[in-house]
Amino acid sequence: MKQCKVLKLSKKSQVTIPLRVREKLKVKPGDYIVMVPKDDDILLMSPKKYIEYTKGLMKGVFGDKQDIDAYIGGERSSWD
Repeated sequence: MKQCKVLKLSKKSQVTIPLRVREKLKVKPGDYIVMVPKDDDILLMSPKKYIEYTKGLMKGVFGDKQDIDAYIGGERSSWD
């Protein structure tokens, strides 16, 4: 089982991320961290990991490449 940490929320609603977690995320002071709500939980990940996590999530929602190209072409032609 992975080690569990209980964090206390400060008066300013802040938490200190433990060293082992920061090392695992490969983040240092000044870096960004993405917090992703998932059901009743929160995932912490680096922006690079978040990009990988969401990559392809919307694939096919707007049709295939031809549909998208046709739509963009129509929009661009309306600018004239």
